[in-house]
Amino acid sequence: MNREELISLSEKILSGTATELEIKQYNTWYNAIQLEEMRTVPDEKEQVLFAAIEKRISEKQKPVVQLWRRWIVAASLTAIVAASVYFYNSSKQTNRSYYANDLTPGGNSAMLKLANGNTVPLSKTQTGITINIAELTYSDGSKLTALQGTGGREELEISTPMGGQYQVVLADGTRVWLNAGSALKFPSDFSGLQQRKVELSGEAYFEVESVMMKGEKNKKMPFIVESAGQLVEVLGTHFNVNSYGQEKDSKTTLLEGSVRIKPAVGQNVGAVLKPGEQATLAAGSIRVKTVNTEEAMAWKNGFFDFNEERLESIMEKIARWYNVTVVYQDPELKEQTFTGSISRFTNASKVLDKIALSEVVHFRIEGRNITVMK
Repeated sequence: MNREELISLSEKILSGTATELEIKQYNTWYNAIQLEEMRTVPDEKEQVLFAAIEKRISEKQKPVVQLWRRWIVAASLTAIVAASVYFYNSSKQTNRSYYANDLTPGGNSAMLKLANGNTVPLSKTQTGITINIAELTYSDGSKLTALQGTGGREELEISTPMGGQYQVVLADGTRVWLNAGSALKFPSDFSGLQQRKVELSGEAYFEVESVMMKGEKNKKMPFIVESAGQLVEVLGTHFNVNSYGQEKDSKTTLLEGSVRIKPAVGQNVGAVLKPGEQATLAAGSIRVKTVNTEEAMAWKNGFFDFNEERLESIMEKIARWYNVTVVYQDPELKEQTFTGSISRFTNASKVLDKIALSEVVHFRIEGRNITVMK
């Protein structure tokens, strides 16, 4: 995005005529820049924008906890000029936070467990692996290892550590993106089976391939994801499953196609989701609601995206991605809610600074520990 495009888009946002796509494009650009490295001098047109932005920010910066998405556009407009009001206020308002050190974001990292119990650390310079029945390769085609399973089938497991993510293409062509602190168990080959079943702990996004069963014309082989007491059954679709063991409930969000969600035990027939719906399984009960799928998919697209989300939930995501331990000075802070979006590929201090703009919470980083303070 060049200078003229930024100015034009800024004017649209200030006038309220920018589309959702334009706003997202601007925020994507904003999250990618380093404000402190900008040293340009504003020209006359930008000075006019500066004044409007300053007024906009002063109107928005009231004691409201839900801040990011409402403010991020107006605040980020100041990146057009040097020494922006937003950056100044950000430093000023977060001076009660203390960072003895900073924390870099996570990246590609995973471990593959073979049927014989051996583990293979996967390359951090690769994005994922592909299962080719007899062998495993990286996404770029380079060979990883041969498989030795009985009858051509092995049970495999790929797991990501805290601060890790990885992709895997299963033998049927289904693509899976694993978030940090997650694991997926799956067979190296689905042929001869009545269903394609995998086991997930943590969070993953699936793009499931439709597969026809041999000898049974037009009958598709179901794809089933088992996770934390629930079964997600699909034929061919795109969906996200968030099912970390330490969290109280499991959430399945559907982007395309159709899925059925049901408890792993009991006679509950479950619920069928339509695109744009999310099912939450808690204590054996399923609730379905319409959601913004971009929020569920934000992690895969490289963002933290929160919509009136509890701070405890936000900090759990931050803890997994930056591989840290979070401590609260006051447990009541967990119940505060925030709204906003920011790149996952920035240092932890920048993410925490955005939250601290609320003046409701502040943070301390020491080693691999983050303390949440009033």
